[in-house]
Amino acid sequence: MTSDLLRRHSCPVQLVAVAALALVAVIAVPASAAEKLPTLKLAELAGGDVPGWGDAGDVDGVRCRTAVKGRSRLVHLAAWWSADSLRPPEGNIYALEIRYRDTATTPVIASSYGGIGRYGSPREVHRFGGVGDNKWKTAVVCVGWDQLIRMPDKRSHTAVGLQANADLPVATIKVRPATPADRVRHDAETRAWIATVQAAKRKATPIKIAPRAFGKGKKLGAVVGFAWSSMIPLLPNAQPKDEQLGAPVKVRMCLNELEGGSFGVYANGKDLTGVKYAVSDLTGPGGKLVADVIPRTAEYALIKGGKKLKWYPQRLWPAFAVDIPAGRSHWFVFNLRTHRGKTKAGTYKGKVTITSDQGK
Repeated sequence: MTSDLLRRHSCPVQLVAVAALALVAVIAVPASAAEKLPTLKLAELAGGDVPGWGDAGDVDGVRCRTAVKGRSRLVHLAAWWSADSLRPPEGNIYALEIRYRDTATTPVIASSYGGIGRYGSPREVHRFGGVGDNKWKTAVVCVGWDQLIRMPDKRSHTAVGLQANADLPVATIKVRPATPADRVRHDAETRAWIATVQAAKRKATPIKIAPRAFGKGKKLGAVVGFAWSSMIPLLPNAQPKDEQLGAPVKVRMCLNELEGGSFGVYANGKDLTGVKYAVSDLTGPGGKLVADVIPRTAEYALIKGGKKLKWYPQRLWPAFAVDIPAGRSHWFVFNLRTHRGKTKAGTYKGKVTITSDQGK
């Protein structure tokens, strides 16, 4: 991140990596389209497959059953994978399309029967809806192969569950292969329901900032990128120090290692919207570094800090655009992953380009 680039209102960050050898990783892939995935019409299921649900009926002319409010209501569905396997094929990811009438006033909790934790209990996988506008909608819930398992007392079936604070009419549940767009939607909805649940507490816990002058002698624009240790969470009320401006983000990697780099973006004097970043190719004497770049963006949420609540980077999501109010900072992290027999040792350099709706 050099001063001449800053004068052009760009915030590239220099990267230095001492290359590592082999890191073997299993990457989850969508379910095969060749699988015979089920579509359930809730009104047509036998009562034993929908324990705790209401009787079949019509709501707004739509055939459905109602998940009675209060507890997680399970739907038993035939396991579609090989009969000699407890779980679906490793790495597969599925999307559950759930057509429902949004009667709930808090997000609906979706769960799956996966044998995680207590073997006999479903575990939460997502939340959706909760607007309470009584409109028919389609939720998409992503479920991985390791979040599904055959039921111990009904080996031919697995189960998914829905829990709402109001009786919830559900028409269909369709299982299909997940897509990258499903993951983006799933992530965005998760951040949204967390913000909804915390809304009152967030209003009562404003981020207090005492702005100070920095960057003496440097012409800084609205977007200020600065180097930050990947080992220290960046709080939203932090401001960059002079020595961090223009400093490179350095990633030092050993053999057989996944390693991260990180930086912050400060909104200097004005609100920033749509802030995102891109990492360039890393090049050195050996040419282009053969490695995967895995970009992440922090999500800030309230957590307990002693007797009080405090703002903290609670999760690192696959990179997404964020808004940064004036005077605040936001944390961005990326991982580098090398490949066995392809990555060569050396020093490599590149840049991170930060953009926003207000410019670079």
